[in-house]
Amino acid sequence: EGNEVISEVGLENRLNKDGLRYRLNRTQKEADEVGRLEGLPGITLNLPIIGETFIGPPKVASIWEALGFTATSNNEARQNEK
Repeated sequence: EGNEVISEVGLENRLNKDGLRYRLNRTQKEADEVGRLEGLPGITLNLPIIGETFIGPPKVASIWEALGFTATSNNEARQNEK
């Protein structure tokens, strides 16, 4: 309905529908496949003003990916676009 490129979240969601990554972040499907960093647990808190918030490790394969050293936008969908 609205313009998806107005917000970063909207743009990321739209690109993820096509299997493309946004700003080196894994798509939701890819992130679910690798799971949380080192299998560490997280916690969901209900914070005032902000609301429900998850605090825990990111869904990445290694600490180096979390820091951006090994992150890449090249996944299978991106290779097909090229």
